[in-house]
Amino acid sequence: MINFQHIQERSFTLTKQLISITVILTLLFCCGCSDKVPLTGKVTFTDDGSSLTTGTVCFVTEGFVARGHLKPDGTYKISTTGKDDGLPPGKYKVYLVDAVESIESKDGNVNNVPLIDSRYDSPDTSGLECEVDAKTRQFDFTVERARKR
Repeated sequence: MINFQHIQERSFTLTKQLISITVILTLLFCCGCSDKVPLTGKVTFTDDGSSLTTGTVCFVTEGFVARGHLKPDGTYKISTTGKDDGLPPGKYKVYLVDAVESIESKDGNVNNVPLIDSRYDSPDTSGLECEVDAKTRQFDFTVERARKR
């Protein structure tokens, strides 16, 4: 005969254990994020040194992404969970997204024209990397313009 009360008690105990593990992992993750490094930088073009004025710079490591929106002067500040709060020390691959210029055509359609080479769209192809530590608080990057079509 099946003892349903025993199964219910065991299920309740397992649920409590899973909740406890989740709380502990969350606390460990949050505590690990408290040592964030404020990070800024600038993105410019390789051909003439002018600033990339639109887009988002993304820093990625295993299971973690931090972003910084480019300002009109080409500078950015990195944010993870709060505004301009930086990111934890470590090695990061860097890539850029949304670096486009919106141009309205004669028929009223808006076309997004890429400003940078498409290889910068992915952390695996951008070739941009950095190692963030407590001493280094600025990373500047140069990128190539998109090829004319």
